Amino acid sequence: GASRLVEFGNGPDSDTIALNCDIVNRDIEREVCVGGARKAIGARVLVPGKWTHFAATIDAAGFARIFRDGVQIQSGALALPTRVARKSCYLGKSTRAGAAAFVGKISDVRLWTAPRTVAEINAGMTRRLVGDEAGLAAYWRLDDEDGAVARDARLAAVRCDGALKGSATWRRGKPELSDWCVGLASAA
Repeated sequence: GASRLVEFGNGPDSDTIALNCDIVNRDIEREVCVGGARKAIGARVLVPGKWTHFAATIDAAGFARIFRDGVQIQSGALALPTRVARKSCYLGKSTRAGAAAFVGKISDVRLWTAPRTVAEINAGMTRRLVGDEAGLAAYWRLDDEDGAVARDARLAAVRCDGALKGSATWRRGKPELSDWCVGLASAA
């Protein structure tokens, strides 16, 4: 069924920005909820058992794009997210009651202050970032291998470290996501 890869919001469908994954239907979906109204774009593009790079952007006009392995696969108009502090921020979990946790593996998560261009997505998707790139708002490499913290790898004084919860396990430098979530500090 459907689960969240990433969710930044203030509770169920409250000014939420999310990237969803539906393993059964092989869908990936970019979602924005503003004032309780939900709008999403998506595509059937998941390939079970294959590492895939996904990027989702939204510009200042509310036009969203989803990229798979550096190629745009879907686009459409969404509601522009409200500029508020988001306090319920997760990887692999949703604030929706009864929503399934993500089951799979995530290599890293990058959050930017502005939409990435196709060239920027392609240039960065297969390389490890330094952590001081312009516009990088948060960067979870998810390669800590032990402990209960997913560290924000940015070279910044204030970082958005997350706490591993549930039954998260690290495997060969990458987390195995089953019944868990990472609760993250607010990121605009």
